[in-house]
Amino acid sequence: MTLLYRLLAPLLLFSLVLAGCDSGGGVPDDLGDSTSVGFVESAATLVEGEDETYALEITVDDPGFEEARLNLSVNSSQSTAALGDDATGLTGDTTVAFPRSATSGGTVSIPLTIVDEPIDSTGFLENTESLVFTLSPADTLAPEIDGGASSFTLTIEEDDEPLTTQEARARSTGSRAVVDGIVTRVDGDGAYVQDSEGALYAFDGDFGAQVGDEVRVDGPTAFFSGLFQLEDVSGGRLTEVLSSGNTLPTPNTISLGEVTDNGEEYESELIRVENFAIDDGGDQQFQAGTNYTITNSSGELVLRIPGGSELEGEDIPERANFQGVLGQFNDFGDPDDNTGYQLLGLESEDLEPVVNLASVDFSDDQLDPMTAYSVASDQDWGTSSEGDPPNAPYAVANGFGADEASNDWLISPALDFTNVENETLRFINAKGFNDSGRRGLQVKVSTDYDGNGNPTNFTWADVSDQVNFSEGDFNFVGSGAVDLSGFQGSEVYVAFQYQSTGPSDAAAWQVDNIVVSGQPAN
Repeated sequence: MTLLYRLLAPLLLFSLVLAGCDSGGGVPDDLGDSTSVGFVESAATLVEGEDETYALEITVDDPGFEEARLNLSVNSSQSTAALGDDATGLTGDTTVAFPRSATSGGTVSIPLTIVDEPIDSTGFLENTESLVFTLSPADTLAPEIDGGASSFTLTIEEDDEPLTTQEARARSTGSRAVVDGIVTRVDGDGAYVQDSEGALYAFDGDFGAQVGDEVRVDGPTAFFSGLFQLEDVSGGRLTEVLSSGNTLPTPNTISLGEVTDNGEEYESELIRVENFAIDDGGDQQFQAGTNYTITNSSGELVLRIPGGSELEGEDIPERANFQGVLGQFNDFGDPDDNTGYQLLGLESEDLEPVVNLASVDFSDDQLDPMTAYSVASDQDWGTSSEGDPPNAPYAVANGFGADEASNDWLISPALDFTNVENETLRFINAKGFNDSGRRGLQVKVSTDYDGNGNPTNFTWADVSDQVNFSEGDFNFVGSGAVDLSGFQGSEVYVAFQYQSTGPSDAAAWQVDNIVVSGQPAN
């Protein structure tokens, strides 16, 4: 009896298990026909360098006791990314299996790792790419796949930004660089491209960019006679015009001396240099392919008129302002030979003729043609040669130790504004010591001054709010362009009024390189 029970017990238990799985009793032939299989999501977007991994999930619902086997594939015809290069975790087509034990459904998770490709690899600055995964039955016993969940698209956004011009300059010669910027000037061989950090020359006459275009240029780094450039940009895979009609960057106003001393900082950038004389070399009009020597109190440089310049054939002014790009030609010297900088006259607007109405540098240690008038104190405006050129000699006022609080004026000769326009005042100034928080120097303009009387008896307009004043320590700074165009007449006077609080509480002010200029009236 005991032996018979032992033989029948397993059969009885097996029958109970089957009965518990199917209320109709027995094992139906269609077990698993209601199975639903597919991707959990239809799409996802990741950012290269930010999102490192992604779990690709496939789910099965109500598989019964049948094993569910599916083919997971990459649709290469619809994908722009590639396994291995852009994502790892799979090497190719694979079979995903849900075992018979997954009676209530389940999910298979496949971890994918997004590859953050470094600069100069094949993935440098790729466009946004995608991998399209598909599911298909692995064999005749596989369940049908939910049509709406049979495809999954993984989008990978590129995280690499274009290099800045300065980052491109730091790369070794021959390295690939991709840079975004605004085209500021175009010549027959290429374009000058500037961003927020600097500028470079994109060498390729076939590029076809125009001034004001925002461009992406792609090419190897190189030097030509000291000038840094990207070569063969029209052949660059990523070279393109991004937009047009953009505002050009504001040029830095610098002196000729600054270009000579620190030209590499401004190479290929838009710059402004004001009020220099042009040695025409005997030419009446600008000649293409010619260098002209230009000078002012800050130094000497070359104005280059390249072939194809709009300035070719234009009359050469005695003096001019320049607003354009700074080039370099160091006569085929080494890249670190920081000489040969040139103002490149490419467009007709690059040069503005200038008329100097006054130019005073006190080089003879005299105030003339300026006039000093003391309203109060025995410490009047004078000159000093202390310090080093180019800022000595200079005019100076210092009320310390005077017999009373100072009120002293330094006044220009009469200036004729009738045949000029866009008049401006520029000068340099330095302050020493403090005066109870009082600045002590004001800049004023009059159109009714009589030329020799007490200036306080006449009308003066204060233009000091336009002036960049020295903060102290006797450091000379440029005033910036002080707009005088609102004053008209044949007798316009510019004055520097110095005041102090008292003999023991006074600042010292130094003024030099005073220039009042304008452009010939049309």
